[in-house]
Amino acid sequence: DDSYSASELSVQNVLDQLEVMPHKDKRIIFVPIIELGKEAATVHKRLGEMLAKSKAKVYIFGVRNKKDIIKGAKQKANQFIWIENPSQLASQVLRDSNQNTVIAIAGRIPESTHQEIVT
Repeated sequence: DDSYSASELSVQNVLDQLEVMPHKDKRIIFVPIIELGKEAATVHKRLGEMLAKSKAKVYIFGVRNKKDIIKGAKQKANQFIWIENPSQLASQVLRDSNQNTVIAIAGRIPESTHQEIVT
């Protein structure tokens, strides 16, 4: 759970952790990073690439830098699930998951949504 404040490195670390976990059903909730200034487009393109290479199902909370993430992810971007509403995020993730699912959170989501997902 890297849910307080994500960075490019922390997202890579989360993906690396997911890679070595024995679970077959892996999910990541990614929140685009807001504090990047003029580097935002470049960083989100790289993040899109990283997410696309992951074997995890990807949920993206919010649409900030969506076009840059899509550019980086290329064809795999159509497999990402984009959600803007916190309640819908929790509902979708929980509906898609079971007791054998591991869920990683990279970025800050509302506390109530976080609690609903992790409990």
